[in-house]
Formats: sequence, C-alpha cells, structure tokens
Amino acid sequence: MISLARRRTLIKLALGAAWLPGCGGGGGDGGSPSGNGGSTSTTLPTPIALTLQAKSNGVTYPVWVYEPPDAQSGPPPPVVYFSDAEAYLTMLVQIVTGYGFRVTLVGVANPTPAQRQVDLLEPGADPYYSFLVDELAPYIESRYRVDSAKRILSGHSSGGLFVGYALFKESPANRRFHAYICADASFWQQPDQVAQGEAAMFAANAAGGLPVTAVFGADAMGNQAYVTPIYDEIAARKYSLFRTTYFTYNLGHVPMYTPFFHDALAFILSGA
Repeated sequence: MISLARRRTLIKLALGAAWLPGCGGGGGDGGSPSGNGGSTSTTLPTPIALTLQAKSNGVTYPVWVYEPPDAQSGPPPPVVYFSDAEAYLTMLVQIVTGYGFRVTLVGVANPTPAQRQVDLLEPGADPYYSFLVDELAPYIESRYRVDSAKRILSGHSSGGLFVGYALFKESPANRRFHAYICADASFWQQPDQVAQGEAAMFAANAAGGLPVTAVFGADAMGNQAYVTPIYDEIAARKYSLFRTTYFTYNLGHVPMYTPFFHDALAFILSGA
C-alpha cells in the first residue's frame, strides 16, 4: 500500500500536471506538442530527444527517451512506451525517479493535434501500432539496453483507447507487449470497434490463455462509465495466465493519470 504522504504527493503532481488541450471528459482532438518534452525541471534528468519518420504512415514523430541511472550496469530494465509525450513526459519521469521505478521511458509526441486523433483511433491506429512495434521498438531496443521481453504500453484518454486496441489486436503467436496501462480510456469514441476488437481477442485467445498484464483505470468525473463495462467484459472472460486489475479515482479526467500510472506500474512490476 502506498503511504498517505506519498499519495498526497501524487495528488499534488496530478493537480499540477500538464493539461492536454481538448482531452477533457474523454478524448477530444488532442494536444499540441510543447517542443521540449513538457518543460523538464532542472532537478530531473534530461531525456534524450529523437525524431523518427514512420514508414507505416509517413508521419515524422518527436520521441524522448529516459533511462534509469544504472541502465548500463544493472539488469536490462523494462521499457514503457507511451503516447502524448509532449503533455506527459515530465510527469512520468517524475513518477519513475521519485518513486524508484527502474524502467526506461520512451514517449512519442503528437506532431499536430489533428494527427493525434488519426493515430489513436481506428483506422489510423493500425499503421500507428505498426510504427510502434515494427519500427520504433526495434530502433530503441537496438540502441538502448532494455528488456524487450518486458515492454509496457501506456496511454491516457484517446491514448487509453489505443492501448485497448493494441491489447485486442495482439497475436497469440507474436505478442509485442508484456503489459498495458489503460488510463481513463475514451472507449465512447468508437464503441462498435471496441466491442468488435474485444470479441476478436476472446476468439483468438480463449483456448491458449492470455499471458499478459493489463491494468485499467478510470475517473468518476471522466470516463468511468465507459471503462467499467469494458473491464467487466474482459474480466468475465476468465482468461488463464492473465493478470488484470482496475483502479478508480475521483480527481478528474486528466489529474487521475498521475496516481494511476504510479499504481499501475507498481502492480505490473510486482509480478515482473
């Protein structure tokens, strides 16, 4: 259990977190890149800035990489890939450094607000997913010392919707992620595609189980009414080998991401 003092610190971080324009209430049309990864504090390590052009859709993405201090000397750390880096990079670096989570962070920023809603929703989610798993992950993992068997995917709002799609579309014969952090996902944006994706996941994985971890979180003032039935449907499938849990908050759609990311990462790493 997290202490009361640490919980208060997380809530302060949440209330001071960068707000993603247009994201409130569940999705919207995204935020605009800050150009510096969210004005990283001078007391925090400075993430490495990259730029990659995706072959899958032709879009050029700003990318930031944060490594734990002992990435080269200790065991290869798990790697967390996350969307909306222009809004959330600083916050996630604060979480992993402040609470001692030994992970590498790889944040992908949105080139434009409009591109965000192309990439994170279907049908654009398909080429964006291909960029992450077939281009970005091999690029990062050939240059940085990480445990590629412990890839984690995190996203909030429309990014959480994309995390759901990634979970649904993973092939049992070729799983790309070890764990998923699905934060206040805006499942209301594409309910038919979500229902079809969840059903397809069950059809593909029912016999052999689902050997991954998926952590869902939602806020009472955000998308809880839409996340709860999806989580309940997935949990009711009773997949073997599947670790999952659900955290709820009452902080607001954007502020919930800070304590939820902490809680979700703690849950995932406890079973790593």
